[in-house]
Amino acid sequence: MTGLGASAEGGRAISEEGGPAAPEDADRAGEAVVRKHLIAVNNTLLGTVNLLVLALPAGWRLGDRGAAPEIDGRTVYGGVAWATAGQAEYALVLGQRRFLRLELHIGHRLPPLPRRLQLETQGQTTAGEHLAAWAAGRARVIAGVFGPAEPVLTLGFFCDHTRRGMRVSVWGEMSPAERAALLAALPGIRCHGPAGEDTPADAEDATWFV
Repeated sequence: MTGLGASAEGGRAISEEGGPAAPEDADRAGEAVVRKHLIAVNNTLLGTVNLLVLALPAGWRLGDRGAAPEIDGRTVYGGVAWATAGQAEYALVLGQRRFLRLELHIGHRLPPLPRRLQLETQGQTTAGEHLAAWAAGRARVIAGVFGPAEPVLTLGFFCDHTRRGMRVSVWGEMSPAERAALLAALPGIRCHGPAGEDTPADAEDATWFV
């Protein structure tokens, strides 16, 4: 479901209507306009929990792959509940008939790289004000020696405020321009919220599940 932002303080959900990004609301990473997507889940035991505020190039959007995110724990930072362990998977829609796949993994430690990654290039950047490392190459989606290798760009970082390790992996063929736009957008990720702010209310889009 898109168009509704959700965050949590205890068991109370704080929501806002989403919509088209106003020019003054858009962040810029270099020359690329960035759109933020709040990913959250309403869990029966844990309440409404945020996973991440994901930053993507303008024009890219998340599509539902039919399954709600899985979370196994939460922490509260600045009045907002954040998942401490879990995973989620989405279709990443770049345009008409252009789809990639996005995976998000969260743990108490930095989640591992995709299995059997054949590294082609790598570098450092930031994510949520934290140092982050990215790598691009080909990896096997299915465990085992004979599984097919697919193109992947993966970013890993650790949030010392919420004590969470996070890995965002984008699977599928990307042009050099698309890869550059994604790498320019990812520093806009938010994993804990700026100091003094209780909710990530500036997220312009949202994907969450009941």
